[in-house]
Amino acid sequence: MTVAQRVQFAMKGGSEARRTLIRDNNKVVQRAVLQSPRLTDQEVEAFAAMSSLTDEILRLIAGNRNFRKNYTVVRNLINNPRRPLTSPCTCSHAQRRRSQAPHHQQERSETLRTTASKLSARALISKDKAFCIR
Repeated sequence: MTVAQRVQFAMKGGSEARRTLIRDNNKVVQRAVLQSPRLTDQEVEAFAAMSSLTDEILRLIAGNRNFRKNYTVVRNLINNPRRPLTSPCTCSHAQRRRSQAPHHQQERSETLRTTASKLSARALISKDKAFCIR
């Protein structure tokens, strides 16, 4: 199949076709899968949990507001070891608390754990400095 045919198939095909085409090497085909009007929340949840997807596709999922409204998508993105650390996956306060719980720490990769601890320590230090200045 040519790229144009795969893009059309991604837009018009069923869930099996989208599940296969999201793993395609061509970025245009992968983006067409995410822009498909037939894409369901369950498919996006499964895509967010896939560790075989490229970081660009995971970044696109994290950057889409409609996808971020689903808690399962956000949770799968946070727990995905391939998720880029700079992705715009914003979490609510409750999700941050849950992700900082000790029993959740063992499920995450070492890089993600150290980066999260550095960021939280930096936030606490800047908060203390701001408190002292006032």
